[in-house]
Amino acid sequence: MLNSYTKTTVRQLLQKNYYLQATKIFLIFSTSILLVSCGGGSSTGGSSNSSIDRMIVFGDSLTDAGTFGYKATIQGSAATGVNSAQVFTDLIATNKSLSAPCNYYVGTPDNVYAATFTVNPTSGCTNFSSLGGRVIYRDATSTPTSTDPRGLTVQISTAAAVLGGYTSKDLIIVGAAGNDFADLFGAALAVLTTTGATQTAALSSFGTFVSAIIPAATVNATLASVVDSATLSSALASLGAAYSAGLATGLNSAIESGIINMGGEKIVLYSSAPVTSTPRFAVILSAIEASSGAAAKSLIENLFNDWNATYNLTQESLALSSDKIIFYDVYDALNKYQASPTSYGFSNASDPACPIVGVGAGGPEYDLKTCTQAAAQTAVGANYSTYLFSDNFHPSPFTYTVVASEILSEMSNQGW
Repeated sequence: MLNSYTKTTVRQLLQKNYYLQATKIFLIFSTSILLVSCGGGSSTGGSSNSSIDRMIVFGDSLTDAGTFGYKATIQGSAATGVNSAQVFTDLIATNKSLSAPCNYYVGTPDNVYAATFTVNPTSGCTNFSSLGGRVIYRDATSTPTSTDPRGLTVQISTAAAVLGGYTSKDLIIVGAAGNDFADLFGAALAVLTTTGATQTAALSSFGTFVSAIIPAATVNATLASVVDSATLSSALASLGAAYSAGLATGLNSAIESGIINMGGEKIVLYSSAPVTSTPRFAVILSAIEASSGAAAKSLIENLFNDWNATYNLTQESLALSSDKIIFYDVYDALNKYQASPTSYGFSNASDPACPIVGVGAGGPEYDLKTCTQAAAQTAVGANYSTYLFSDNFHPSPFTYTVVASEILSEMSNQGW
């Protein structure tokens, strides 16, 4: 199995250019915008407005412009729009002097399985992302659905029908899978943390889960091989890796058919984050270590990270085969921020800044809608603004600023 997420030497060298101090990030943004307004910058490497005049976004909470009336981070002075908290797509739009992205869908009630969606009456909205976005969206029974707009294939096909195609002046940002992996990990944990008849039932459910991608005959044959803990571990590793690769392959195919083949030439594809590095899963892994020991925790963490890496490597293969795609590695980004927080201006890279509003079966619970700057400051102090995480799963506004700066650097390298 993969024990780490391997990158090429060239990519590692490029990433060294992104080690930005917090005080430099805002200078980069303001300088870039100033050069644009004054007509400065290189015709091949600057942020020239002539190269991009529209942004289209597909994804999950990392890029959602306010489908459910707020954004997945510490809230600004407004829930959506120019005075709202800025996710990285907002910051890129500002840098390129584009209109603030607005959500194509309006969802209600708040991000639950029973949510219904309408089209935003505001014209010209081209951010199709949504909180809860997944490559494969599942209903309350974990059954895949092909109609919910939180599924990326639905977002991409809807945009194709609405927009009719793309031009060389369109910047298209697409990505997801953090929620897909939360689902996959949850199904696997139900197997790995139980015994006896309960584990047998959980293993059957896991097989049903991965059968959304893997042929049922393959799944059944793999599960039939399970006779002890060793064969159980092997079966889970094999099925999880195949599912992860298939998940990425499915999204890659949708990008090729629904974006590239329809004229898209400037595509930023972002990977899945390392889900086990989030505060949400840190609580789960700590509980496993307390109950079953450090070895059990390490085995599960490595297994999940391998699946995560398999997805990202499969996804990156599309970018390596096309000069129309920039691959932004969220997995590597989050890991490097946590490995050396102060190098990027973070004061805290492991804890949520938002206040706890309750405790559920999975640990502390948070409410981003009510997590204002004042609430965060009350919860953790004045340095809340340089925390990596807002709640236990989503980035802070500062993290989005660092991410946007890195993506803009890669775009500049491509002459976008």
